[in-house]
Amino acid sequence: MTKYFDIIFKLTLLILLISNAEAEVEFIEHTIAQHFSRPRVVQAIDMDSDNDPDIISCSNRHGEIAWWENCGGDEFRQHTVTDNLLDVYDIYAIDLDGDEDVDVLSASYNEACILWWENDGDQQFEEHEVQYNFVGAYNVYGADLDNDDDVDIVASANIPGELYWWENDGNQEFTDYFIQRSWGSCEDLILADMDRDRDIDIVASSNYLGELHAWNNDGHAGFSHWEIYDFGYTPKRIHVVDFDDDRANDVIVAYRDPNDQDNDRIYICEYSQGRDFLTHLVGAFPGAFCVSAGDFDCDGDMDIVSGSYYNRRLSWWSNLGDYDFQEYEIGDRYRSPYSVATVDIDDDLDDDIISCSYYGGLITLWENLSEDQPQEFNLTYPPPCTTLSVRNTTLCWETAVEQDRGDSVFYEVWVGYEPDLSDAICVRQNNRGTEYRFENLDDDRRYYWTVKARDTNTEGRWANDTCYFSICVPEPPRAFRAIGPPDDAEVPRDHDFPIMFRWERAVDPDSNDTVSYDLCLSIYTDFEENNETIDTGDTCYYILDYLEDCFCLWRVKATDTQGHIRYSEGTKTLVVLHPNSTEAGKGKSPLVFVLHESYPNPFNSTTTISIGLAASSELKLNIFNISGQQVAVLANERYSPDYHQFIFNADELPSGIYFIHASVPGKMDEVRKVVLIR
Repeated sequence: MTKYFDIIFKLTLLILLISNAEAEVEFIEHTIAQHFSRPRVVQAIDMDSDNDPDIISCSNRHGEIAWWENCGGDEFRQHTVTDNLLDVYDIYAIDLDGDEDVDVLSASYNEACILWWENDGDQQFEEHEVQYNFVGAYNVYGADLDNDDDVDIVASANIPGELYWWENDGNQEFTDYFIQRSWGSCEDLILADMDRDRDIDIVASSNYLGELHAWNNDGHAGFSHWEIYDFGYTPKRIHVVDFDDDRANDVIVAYRDPNDQDNDRIYICEYSQGRDFLTHLVGAFPGAFCVSAGDFDCDGDMDIVSGSYYNRRLSWWSNLGDYDFQEYEIGDRYRSPYSVATVDIDDDLDDDIISCSYYGGLITLWENLSEDQPQEFNLTYPPPCTTLSVRNTTLCWETAVEQDRGDSVFYEVWVGYEPDLSDAICVRQNNRGTEYRFENLDDDRRYYWTVKARDTNTEGRWANDTCYFSICVPEPPRAFRAIGPPDDAEVPRDHDFPIMFRWERAVDPDSNDTVSYDLCLSIYTDFEENNETIDTGDTCYYILDYLEDCFCLWRVKATDTQGHIRYSEGTKTLVVLHPNSTEAGKGKSPLVFVLHESYPNPFNSTTTISIGLAASSELKLNIFNISGQQVAVLANERYSPDYHQFIFNADELPSGIYFIHASVPGKMDEVRKVVLIR
């Protein structure tokens, strides 16, 4: 059944992917700023800590850094970080000082400086120096390069072709270190873990050399250079993302041929093993300059957006799988797009596009009008971290509200044993209800589960959480046996001699349970209707009175803390005869050979030992101390079939433990322990 669901799910997903890949996405243009002179970069980040993305950019001509507050809808309010620089070629917004607000790094070409702008928490910014006299400052980026939990800085000098990094001492005092010199002018710079070794590497495009480079971090900010690809001409802007979902980062490149625009291309450099890269052509794009990636058609894979600097075009490429792409035009009148970024700016679960026009002075939001996913929803039952005492349960979740008119929501239930659901299978799909009956679950097993809400036109939305529950069904005590008296035994009885009932301990499989015992007796043949229960609390019980000259049934009931009951195996019978009775059992021999428990025990000076002989026999009855030394001989001769009593007199013996050994050749060999207390 699991394989069947798996096949159906994959076929359904394939149909959705194909249908979405063929569907063109509509974008609507919103102007954020109209006269922001020569912006070179745009970035989407939450500048004011209100949990929505804002937009930040820099003006090359006016030396201004500004950000636009996201006020909801398509409304944005402009704020200034600084407007007194000669120029700004690059910025990067990041929490540099670890105070949970966003600061800004800047690179100024003509002022030859790298600066950082400290956010006071109310979006007022103070200038701080990282490096002056950094000639040709062109790109700047921030990340933790040396794995010491603070943000370091990398910057490039365009004309000298130099690459440096600045170590943050934790108090925003910076020490510069040289990485590379004379490798060609740097057009774009990004920091990312390229080779899956959990440290931050450097990726850059060389405008003059026509190459794509990387510098591998050894984990301690020691860098070694390797070439990703030689294009021969000019790679412009780059974007780093795990494009093929293999947990390794790939590089998307806008490549330009200065001699022939018809040769301009968009490429993907796919990371392979051993730091090798496989190059895939996305498509021809005359004037290709800037690139980014996002899921624009909501089909669960990465698409690509690019701007043509000279041809006034902005386009996106739908990912059809296996590095096959279909281009769709967004706009053809957008003057000199210089930078693009992708973000879900309006929180409608699809990726929008932000771009800047270098000569047009525009900051623009391109709102994605693709089909919306169902709204957020939660799992409701069982509660998280619950232990259930039954092997069947009903999984429940909230309704995921569909935002698109006329669209329907269907639910998939995914269940696995791993916390990340890496082994999960889809146990139900294509059902509109918000419940699923989960049956025949395994005991002592933890189940992780979540739900995905799918609609007709999107990849769908997962529930806000993954929950787990455990199954621990309490079990009754395990089987145990009644030991004595033996079945069908005849026992002599008087008020001075007890009958001792004994049984095995009943083991309870539930570690936190305890077991109590009840001795169940009936002096009639109908056990169920004539049952007397005696609470014993242990694995033996003495009866001193009221049983005499009768036939009785007996068994033991074990009860655990949860109220589960287990009876001893079988129901045993017992004939109790009064030694002086003339009416019942007079002269009747025992049916078995048996050594009864001594009474009293513990004892002071004397205790009585009773032995039943079913036939005339040679009986030996000896007493031994705890060291194994024989201290008394009570019988060593032939006795007739009957009940025989012997007195063990220990007046001359010290206190302690003694053992009674009764043996009849081939018939009986039993030992009982008694305790002498003075």
